[in-house]
Amino acid sequence: MTDDAAREAYFREGHRAIRDYYLVDSASPYRQSGRTGGAKHWEITRCCIAEAVNADGDYLDLGCANGLLLESLLRWCDERGFSITPHGVDFVPELVELAQQRLPDYAANFHVANAFFWQPPQRYRFVQLLLDAVPPADERAYVARVLREMVASPGRLVVSIYGQGTSATPEVAVETLEDLGFEVAGATACVSASVAWIEKTGADLESA
Repeated sequence: MTDDAAREAYFREGHRAIRDYYLVDSASPYRQSGRTGGAKHWEITRCCIAEAVNADGDYLDLGCANGLLLESLLRWCDERGFSITPHGVDFVPELVELAQQRLPDYAANFHVANAFFWQPPQRYRFVQLLLDAVPPADERAYVARVLREMVASPGRLVVSIYGQGTSATPEVAVETLEDLGFEVAGATACVSASVAWIEKTGADLESA
């Protein structure tokens, strides 16, 4: 585990970097969600995430930025025959405000918080996280807590690893999770993103 001072420094630097990068262009919803390029580029770099959804239910994005991914997942999942209810958490207040403006019908489902410490008001059928949101030494504890406290049973924890370029493969996320000691139920990839998910099916994970 990371010591408290090092962890706080990691989160402080992450907060600064995200604000500086995501909020620099108020006219680009893609930059406000961490990407450059337009709609076509956005789709090919994120659409595979919808493959993790196999049922209707609540979908929580930990690190939701401006809510563009959740808005997109509403459409992508609908095209696959599933209906999700979006929820989001981000530790940059300006981004949460943008997400609430983007999805006003679900504004109450967005929270300003650091997901590492956040206590959820409910559990969710699907929860998505990014491992680089926490220090490397905290990754296993973070995944275990999210599974235990945020994912419903049955439910899925979706782990996305971005920045893999055109060579992104499912194995990147699979091997990362297996190295942390978790059993992977499925995986996929699209341009610059490797995605894998962990199934939660019963009380065995309640005490993980």
